Amino acid sequence: IDTFDGYSFRYPQNWIPVRGAGADIFFRDPYVLDENISVELSSPSSSRYKSVEDLGPPQEAGEKVLKQYLTEFMSTRLGVKRESNILSTSSRVADDGKIYYQVEVRYF
Repeated sequence: IDTFDGYSFRYPQNWIPVRGAGADIFFRDPYVLDENISVELSSPSSSRYKSVEDLGPPQEAGEKVLKQYLTEFMSTRLGVKRESNILSTSSRVADDGKIYYQVEVRYF
């Protein structure tokens, strides 16, 4: 639970936190290193977007963010190529009245 940023999620009890991963929080399965969960936040004040909806519907927004992430990831790790696909997308209206997107991604 992160009361400062206003989110919470559940993860398997044996997963470990990863420091310096670039996300607000990042947990990884200690045995299957490709299994992980992270939360990345973007402040409206540091963005030209007023709402997550400005990125388009959840699927389109996920594809845009994923493309940017993979470009940045591969540019900082020369010779490393990652592929991915979006497993699911959804949106919800939170108690604060704002719309939030959830995007589940598989990297390989």
